[in-house]
Amino acid sequence: MVSAFGAFFAAQQAAERMEPNGPDAIFFTDASAGTKGFAQSAEFAIGKLGMRALAQSAAREVGPKGIDVAHFNIDGCVRSLR
Repeated sequence: MVSAFGAFFAAQQAAERMEPNGPDAIFFTDASAGTKGFAQSAEFAIGKLGMRALAQSAAREVGPKGIDVAHFNIDGCVRSLR
């Protein structure tokens, strides 16, 4: 629910604020589970695949408005600042 649905709401709000200001960009980060599911990780794979599809759809919708959308596959740990 958080991966795809949360990304949808974040992108929606970002695009609404970006559109009047001219060219801008929205970036989505993902994992390889967005292209290939692994055993015992169905929930994770579903969320990541949904995010990938969201990025593709958003690019087609807001791209003509001057907002670039990029999707990055980042496998591995992301260092916490805490």
